[in-house]
This record gives sequence, structure tokens and C-alpha cells, in this order.
Amino acid sequence: MTGPALLPDDRTADLLIAACAQGSAARSAWDRWSSRVGDVRRALGEDADVARPLLPLLYDTSRREGFPVPVDAATLLRSAHLTETLRARAYDEVLRRLTHELSQAQVRHIVVRGGAVGACFYADRALRHAHDIELLVTAPRGSRHVARRAGFRRQRRRVVHDTGLPLRLHRELLGAGIGQWISQDSVGAGLETLTAGESLAVALLTEGRERSASSFQWVADAAAIVASGAVDWRRFAVVVRRSGGVEAATARLGWLVDRLGLAVPGGRAASLALIDDLREARVRPGRFR
Repeated sequence: MTGPALLPDDRTADLLIAACAQGSAARSAWDRWSSRVGDVRRALGEDADVARPLLPLLYDTSRREGFPVPVDAATLLRSAHLTETLRARAYDEVLRRLTHELSQAQVRHIVVRGGAVGACFYADRALRHAHDIELLVTAPRGSRHVARRAGFRRQRRRVVHDTGLPLRLHRELLGAGIGQWISQDSVGAGLETLTAGESLAVALLTEGRERSASSFQWVADAAAIVASGAVDWRRFAVVVRRSGGVEAATARLGWLVDRLGLAVPGGRAASLALIDDLREARVRPGRFR
């Protein structure tokens, strides 16, 4: 990711805060957003880039915080959550089979981005839609061969499972090969994944750039990752500096601190200090172990 980060406008920000924040902040944001759009059901249904991926999360937050949701919109949210719950079960089954085959063949792999973030950091796997499986591997060609045993087939320029789920294989992520990442087993999922600090850096530096420019999945992912309490902020800083993505990461982290109330341990002042350190290049890989 190069250049400035894409940040939400005020209307989009309210929907994201409603989905990802808690308490009065979430309720106030929902009130502002719903008042602005008027027809809530239509606004949620027609916004494929921002709203649609958030529907299961909005369902969960609206129930927890007691949002005043119109009946037709509530039905949409409930249906989206049920659909994603069923889809998540099928997704996890395909992912487990694939990682099992790769492990059996002794192919080193790390599950990254959507599928990993959903499994590791969201309270409910169904709250994070993952439209494909993404792996960081040493040899994509050999990995594709092993993936055939798990039901994946080459279709033109893509590798797709028999269920229609695409597979994306990366030799590098943020310019770093698999040996430059610290992998961990995600709790309860048995997957080799990135650490929380690495996952946060990847979310801030890749989501919304490789796909739709109007996607803001990074907001929900960052909120879930930070809420886990597992982020090693020094490791996060190392990855950001190594990738050359300081400008984009600081812009997005600053937005999360200001608008979503996200904070590193030590409160808002510590969050802003970390942002300043990154921006002024005071954090360097050699400084941390």
C-alpha cells in the first residue's frame, strides 16, 4: 500500500461507528446515520461495498445496544447474520481441509487476512465475512498442487474450490516473505496465522486498497483485533516501518483513535504518541526484538 490512506466520509463513518463501537457512541452514530439516510432498509441493502459486509456485525451490535431498527431493516440484518452463520461453517470446513492437506505435505503456510481475522479476533466467526481464502506460502505452484487434494481446481486464472470459494496464494505480504513473519496458532481454530500486531498492520495497510476503494473493512477488523488485547504494539510498529506504510498506517490509526475511540494501552495519549513515533520514523525494526 502506497500513498495516503482512504478514510471514511462522515456518513460512512457513522455507520462504521454504529457497527464497531459500544454504548452511547454506537447508539448516537446509528441515530445520526439512520436520520440522514431516511429509508434504513434501502440504504443497507443497496450499499454493497460498505454496508453489506457489515450487516451481521450490525445485527449483533444493534441487539446488544438496543438500536431502534425498523422492522424491515431488522429482518434484513437477521437474515444476513443467519446466512453468514451457515456460510462460515462451510468456509471453516474447506479451510480446515486445505490446511490439513498442506500440513500433511509439509508445505509451510500462514492463513492471512479475512479468514484468519474472523477466526482469531471476532467474538463470532459469522460476524466477519471472508469472500476467499488467503495464504502466505513459500511456493505457490506447489501449494496449488496440494490444494487439489482439498477440492480446489484451476479455473482460468483463478484457483477455486468445488463450492465456489476462491483461493489466493501470496509469496509475499507487504513485501515480506513467510520467513519474515512470526506465526502463531489461533486459539481454538488450529490455524497458523499472523500475530495480532501483524494482523493489525496488514488490516490497516491492505484492506480497502486491493479490492473496492470504497471498502472500509479495516475499521471493523482493527476494532476486533485491538479489543482482543493481544496486540504487541512494538511488533505492529516494526511491520509498519518495514513495509514503508507509515503514512497510511498513521492516517488510519489516527482516524480510529479520533472517531472510534480506539486506544493502545495507556489511553489516548499513548495512542497519539505511537502515531507520532511512526510518523517521525522514531520506531525502527532494530529497536525491538
